[in-house]
Amino acid sequence: MKNSILFSLFFLFLFSACRKDVNEVKVNNATENPIVEQFVAPVENIVGDLIGFVVDENNNPVADAMVKLGNETVTTDEYGHFFYNGETMNSLGSVVKVEKSGYFNGSRRFFPKNDAKNRVKIQLLPKNFDQSFNSTDGGSISLNNGNGSVEFPANSIQKSDGSLYEGTVRVASKWLDPTAPATLDQMPGNLVGVNADIEQAVLGSYSMIAVELRGDNDEYLNILTGQKATISFPVAQSLLNNAPASIPLWSYNEEY
Repeated sequence: MKNSILFSLFFLFLFSACRKDVNEVKVNNATENPIVEQFVAPVENIVGDLIGFVVDENNNPVADAMVKLGNETVTTDEYGHFFYNGETMNSLGSVVKVEKSGYFNGSRRFFPKNDAKNRVKIQLLPKNFDQSFNSTDGGSISLNNGNGSVEFPANSIQKSDGSLYEGTVRVASKWLDPTAPATLDQMPGNLVGVNADIEQAVLGSYSMIAVELRGDNDEYLNILTGQKATISFPVAQSLLNNAPASIPLWSYNEEY
C-alpha cells in the first residue's frame, strides 16, 4: 500500500492458491512485502449490458450514487439501480466503482458475458467519523462491535503534501466479517490478487477493515511515510482450525 493514497483501505488476506488453468492448482508461499509493478492485466473485450443495484447496510436503495465503468459515469436512480447499455468490457475482469457522500467507496470486479445483461450488487458501508486521537500522542481506535483495533504511533500522521500533521485525527472505520455472506457485496474488487511471481492468485480472507483519516479542517490524512499502524482483530472460531501463525498483508489496487 502506498502512503500517497489518501483514502486508506486495509485488507488482510491469506494467500490460498494460484490458478494457471482450471486443471492445475498449486500452493505458493508469499514473500514479505512484495511490490508488483510489471503485471499486465489480460484483456478480452466483449460488448454487453450492465445492470447494477447499490444499497446501504440495511439493503435500502442508495439514490444519486456516482458509478464509473471505464470512462463512463452514470448515477443511480431512486431505486438504487444503474444501467450501462452496449458497453465494451473486459470479460477477464472489469471493475465498476461507486462513490456516495457519507459512505466508503465501493467497487466490484466482475466477469461480463458477451451480448448479455450482466448484473452486480454493491452494498455501501457508512463512513462515520466517530473516533479520534491526538496525532502528537498517537492513539488506538476500536473496530465495530469490538472486532479488533488499529493503533497509531505518536507523530505518525501526514498531510496530503507529505508533511507532518499536528492536531486531532478523526477516524472512520468499518470491520467486515469474513464469514458473513454480505461481505461479498461489501468488499471491493474480488478475491483475486497478483503474487510476487506476477501470477493471479485466488485469495481467502480472515478479516477486512476499511479506515479513513481526516484532520481538524476535514482534510485527508494518511500514515506518515516510514511509519506503521498496527491492526489487531480476532479470528472467527470457524476459521481457527486452518489459521496459520502469520498471514501476509495484501493491498487493494483500484486500477486492476
